[in-house]
Amino acid sequence: MQHRARPSLLACGLLSAALTAGACASSPDIISFPLVYSPSDKADPSKVAGLVPVPPGTLIFIAQIVDKRQVQDPHLLGISEDANPDVPVYNAAGGQVPTEYVRNVFAKELAGLGFPVTADPLAATHTLQLQLDQFWIVEGNTYQATLMAQGWLIDRNSTTLWQGPIAGKSSRWGRSQEESNFLQAFGDATLDGSVKLAQTPEFRNALAAGGAAPAPVAGP
Repeated sequence: MQHRARPSLLACGLLSAALTAGACASSPDIISFPLVYSPSDKADPSKVAGLVPVPPGTLIFIAQIVDKRQVQDPHLLGISEDANPDVPVYNAAGGQVPTEYVRNVFAKELAGLGFPVTADPLAATHTLQLQLDQFWIVEGNTYQATLMAQGWLIDRNSTTLWQGPIAGKSSRWGRSQEESNFLQAFGDATLDGSVKLAQTPEFRNALAAGGAAPAPVAGP
């Protein structure tokens, strides 16, 4: 684990244009870690019990997420206010960028909550398209992580059946600038977002109303 250790040249390469090469070389105030899904809890299937069921035959493909975050560097995850000045928080080079991370978590957790997810877009009856607007953490007295996104549910005929916001948050206490606390905060916020989507009546109603449309029939 790396906590405010003197950064390597690889970590320096992740800094935004606002940080000069000289500052990177001399400053130990960089937090960098692999973006690994490590929530402090698991999705509870009882939270979706009794809700509108997913129609039999449904297969959902989660498309590549569109990144609309207002950051200069896609690896930038937030700040640590524990230091002065604020310390930038990054995921390590070579790790998942937030869009990949969120897509993988949503695929895992929605499947666990009763939504059949497929990796094959041609087999899917529906596509879930997500736009990531915020994926951010602020470490102060607590670790505060936030996920904000927009979602679209699209059927095989390219008809949008549902569109709406998706949000997830988490707050946790923990030792300052501890890698496991950053990861759990992000994991809990992303888990929260996936559970809230699974509970959204409009989303479930759109799936139910649309049904599981049959696959297109190939021409002669």
